[in-house]
Amino acid sequence: MNFLIDNILVVAVAVLSGAALLITSLRGRAGAGVTPAEATRLVNQRHAVLIDVRAPDDFAKGHIPQARNIQVADLEQKTTSISKDKPLVVICGSGRDATKAAVTLRAKGFNEVVVLAGGMGGWHQAGLPVAKN
Repeated sequence: MNFLIDNILVVAVAVLSGAALLITSLRGRAGAGVTPAEATRLVNQRHAVLIDVRAPDDFAKGHIPQARNIQVADLEQKTTSISKDKPLVVICGSGRDATKAAVTLRAKGFNEVVVLAGGMGGWHQAGLPVAKN
């Protein structure tokens, strides 16, 4: 006990460092980014499900063919029909919202969840097809 009191600063730094490493590790796993080419390969070879978490208006202006539009707030209710045996590719405008959604999906028991690196911007930049509603 005296060691802890005498070295409280060292102990606090160690605990905070460990927590930061754990959080970074969990975020990295849940939000692992894939390139548009890797996402296409996941869809073609492993029948990955594309989840676009952008607003419906943005989705209607242009989305990846076969993508489902499910906003982050609706993930709890609208993912019950998605197989947990298939990989999920989460898409947003830039990659930030998709990372949050990936964390939620992983917590719901989806084991293979990746984020499209660069979001729709990366998809457009790769010159890949876009569907419009």
